[in-house]
Amino acid sequence: MEIRVITDDHQFTALEKTWCELHKLSSKPELCNSWEWLHSWWNTFKETNWKLHIYCVYTEQQLVAIVPYYSRKEAGTISLYLMGKGEPEETEICSEFVDIIVTAGLQQEVIQTLAKHQSQTLNSIKQVQLDQIEETSLLHKLWSATHCYVQTKRNGVRYQVPLGQDVKTTLKTLPSSNLSKKALRLLNRFLDNSYQIDTFSQPDEFDSAWPILQRLHEIRWKANGKKGAFVNDLFYQFHRRYFDLIAPGEGAKILIISKANEHKTAVAAIYCFYCQGQIYYYQSGIDTSCSGSPGILAHIAVLLTAADEYHSYDFMRGGEISYKKSWASKQTPIINLTAFPRSSSGALRYYTAQGMEQIRDIKRSIGTIRKQSV
Repeated sequence: MEIRVITDDHQFTALEKTWCELHKLSSKPELCNSWEWLHSWWNTFKETNWKLHIYCVYTEQQLVAIVPYYSRKEAGTISLYLMGKGEPEETEICSEFVDIIVTAGLQQEVIQTLAKHQSQTLNSIKQVQLDQIEETSLLHKLWSATHCYVQTKRNGVRYQVPLGQDVKTTLKTLPSSNLSKKALRLLNRFLDNSYQIDTFSQPDEFDSAWPILQRLHEIRWKANGKKGAFVNDLFYQFHRRYFDLIAPGEGAKILIISKANEHKTAVAAIYCFYCQGQIYYYQSGIDTSCSGSPGILAHIAVLLTAADEYHSYDFMRGGEISYKKSWASKQTPIINLTAFPRSSSGALRYYTAQGMEQIRDIKRSIGTIRKQSV
């Protein structure tokens, strides 16, 4: 196997066709691994001290794996990050579960090849930071096999809802019996035409639906004295770029749920992505003054409008304690991974990071004890 490193924007753009082909045939295609997602992210957020560092693995001139890294030069040192992570918090896109894109059946061979290469080249890197990856990811396996110091930290849970043969079957099998009963009752509100669903999935419809989604999303944020990501122009630019790159009507939808009255009052909006058999719940907004659980109605609307080809409704990452638990029977641990070279400076950074994490754990434990004693 041969490894080539893409460091140039033009090379990244030229890789579109082969990247997309590999993504479709990969062992575990994810939304945030797609060329459209990462190309949109890079062209929206890249900074002058950032440089692409994409590993492409070839066998007999055929692309069989991609690892989407980029490097950042800071204070004379270079660190490696996953593409999709690193934008300012106020514009955060939440690119989650980025992983190695690899042809099915070649995972182990690719990991061995990459681990050997990384072990030889890591000394020129200060550290590697991989955030919000699955604990079971190929990236975790790769860095565990690389000759380096590895620190991992739990960072939430991925929540997924397996989809049944129809909406009723899915709702009947939710982990929470209370939610299941309530959702089944609310399903009837669509069936008796009390509510209607408008779907916006074409590029020329994006700017019509976005203000409605933004307005409903900001209601709760403003109530807490915050603005939310929708007010930031870079956040909008990313989504506008992505919407324009994907196949019209297939990769993203904004659903507006309205009361079926003469005013057609919008009570909820939900923004989802559709990729390789999975529906990803990304953002939503509700009219908090509206009774009737508009948030649950929004999720039911997604299920009602889903084609038969979709097998999973992904709530993406949430905290250890989250309302998403009531929906999702499949839960996968999420971690942040930091790797340091096997050098004296790398060892110092690793053990310092370990010590700082232990101090934070002690402080959290003390805080918990104090709360319990009050």
